[in-house]
Amino acid sequence: MVFSKKMKMAALGMAALFSFGLLGGCGSNNQATSDQKVVGIVQLVEHDALDAANKGFRDALKERGYEEGKNLKIDNQNAQADQSNLQNIGQRFVSNHVDLIYAIATPAAQTVANLTKDIPIVGSAITDYVGAKLVKSNDVPGGNVTGTSDMNPIKDQVDLLIKLCPNAKTIGCVYTSSEVNSEIQFKAMKEYAESKGLKVEAATISNVNDIQQAAQSLVGKVDAFYLPTDNVIASSMPTLISVTEAAKKPVICGESNM
Repeated sequence: MVFSKKMKMAALGMAALFSFGLLGGCGSNNQATSDQKVVGIVQLVEHDALDAANKGFRDALKERGYEEGKNLKIDNQNAQADQSNLQNIGQRFVSNHVDLIYAIATPAAQTVANLTKDIPIVGSAITDYVGAKLVKSNDVPGGNVTGTSDMNPIKDQVDLLIKLCPNAKTIGCVYTSSEVNSEIQFKAMKEYAESKGLKVEAATISNVNDIQQAAQSLVGKVDAFYLPTDNVIASSMPTLISVTEAAKKPVICGESNM
């Protein structure tokens, strides 16, 4: 099943081990010894939340007896938020016949899921597996993809914004248009905020170079900002904050590390 609790790394490690148990004989990576499991880790980009997901997964494996250099080989790759890098990394894992792929963030999972239906994939830092077309059902995935969801308590976050900024009339949101996870969160936030009588203004970005301009386009229109768990934003949060702080606009974030 797909776990709905946020970033439960021990459970994630167990999911990986379960996959090992079912498919332990499927890997044939010629770079590892016959008694080693081979795990390919693909991380979308470097920032605190995704780094923590990477470390937590490794720690959970070690706690369960899988240790690098002994019975485990890890091929750890960071795509630096580049789609072509994701594609190349995924193809490398598939051609090397790794035993399991650990995909950190929605775009990473989508890329590897499109490349293999045989190698088990464990995902993390993914908001909605169904919305991202990774599984048919969160309760019964039915394929080679499983993992944990980091869906935010969006209604609670909007309620907090209203409590902290009772005079706010308009909320601004900057998010990456190519990240399905961000789009899902934005739509949920917009629907709930509007039900509370608030207006929502959005500015989408494609990469970190767009953040400053997007934020500046909104500061004169909005009273506060809401930021989803967006990987591009999280990787360059100081850029956005430099705009909102100068304009004295409060910011409610989807995760504590932003």
